[in-house]
Amino acid sequence: MWEELAEIPDAKRRFNAAEHLVHTTKKNPARFDFDLRFPKMPSYLRRAAIQHALGSVSSYETRMDLWEKSGE
Repeated sequence: MWEELAEIPDAKRRFNAAEHLVHTTKKNPARFDFDLRFPKMPSYLRRAAIQHALGSVSSYETRMDLWEKSGE
């Protein structure tokens, strides 16, 4: 999944794509059942969790690439 999101250079568009994966709307059926598992979760909290997850994964991937390139 990260491979698909990492290809999106704009942070706002990447966030929107990630939100569409977990949040169902009239025009967007979600890929994952996040809304079913957490039906009363406030949107601001869902968005904060998505932002945190994107930042964590991005940081991990960047640091892993740097470590692999260092040859250690």
